[in-house]
Amino acid sequence: MALQHKNWQVIINPASGNGNALKRWNKTERWFDRSFDSVVCERPGHLRTIVEEALTAGTTNFIAVGGDGTHHELVNGLLSNQLDSTRALYALLPAGTGNDWAKAWRIPLSSRKWAMMLKNGNTFVQDAGKVTCEYDGMEVCRYFANMTGIGYGADVVRQLKDRSQGRGRLKYLMAG
Repeated sequence: MALQHKNWQVIINPASGNGNALKRWNKTERWFDRSFDSVVCERPGHLRTIVEEALTAGTTNFIAVGGDGTHHELVNGLLSNQLDSTRALYALLPAGTGNDWAKAWRIPLSSRKWAMMLKNGNTFVQDAGKVTCEYDGMEVCRYFANMTGIGYGADVVRQLKDRSQGRGRLKYLMAG
């Protein structure tokens, strides 16, 4: 993968990592000898829309800056379209609180090491799963590439939006 010759769309989730994702990207981008097209998500679900629009425009290389929720939205944006998503390259710059998917794949947290990983073209094929269920009387389909659960984690995340106390992992524990 010749990084400098590929068109990459960078999508930043500004809410990730207690609001530090944009700073994380700015620190990391300095390790490259080129600039990237980047867009900042404005609301939940926006990342998926950005991915779908980029795919339609012919972009197949993505960098997501965020955590596990950002990863989930990007995976759903890639896999829920009618285009051949097997051509897509996707790199997650871990900038979340837990970063479970990045840890599972040993994706470096160091900006320099992460940039070197991307420059060197260290890639792997990721399996994904698909869950279809009924929600509010409608059939809903979601893809996952890390893990799936029965909703407890989603309920904790929903409660996090209503809480202002705590930071990082403490905030998750309090919501749980």
